[in-house]
Amino acid sequence: MCIMMGWVSETGLAAHQVAITLSTLGFMIYQGLGAGTTIRVSHYKGENNSLGIKRATKTAMHLMYLYCALLMLVFIGARNILPLMFTNNHTVINLAAQMLVVCSIFQLVDGIQIVLAGTLRGFADARIPVMITFVSYFVISLPFSYLSAFVWGFGAVGIWFGFPVGLSICCTLFQLRYKYLLKRF
Repeated sequence: MCIMMGWVSETGLAAHQVAITLSTLGFMIYQGLGAGTTIRVSHYKGENNSLGIKRATKTAMHLMYLYCALLMLVFIGARNILPLMFTNNHTVINLAAQMLVVCSIFQLVDGIQIVLAGTLRGFADARIPVMITFVSYFVISLPFSYLSAFVWGFGAVGIWFGFPVGLSICCTLFQLRYKYLLKRF
């Protein structure tokens, strides 16, 4: 996506760097929750404790929802202030602010898919999630970003439209996979 952003403009690339850096605030916390969930689920799987697996996943999800809600409020409420930490260029700030709105939208599905990826790793399930991730990100999200930016005319912000689309598909498929594995367990 970074390469496509360079095709749009220098300003778009700068705004993308600002917004993607801020979006890692969510990703890092979600990744930690996912790693913790992997450990808890693998322990409960070893104990043949399906209730523990459900409880560990549900607890991680609730923590993720809480942090996600807070982060969404910050990204939307301070979308014109946060980019000031990186630049004073008003064009970059305005574009980054628009990207932060899209970023706040995909925080929820990003958090869900990361926690569920942790749950699936706890089940020692890796092959199917890798395929789901590949299809969601590279086969669906990247072309959608391209279409949004260059065919449908949304420009730099359009590239960011691919994030919620790909993450939503990944999230949905991970949820289906989790239910399937839990049922088989």
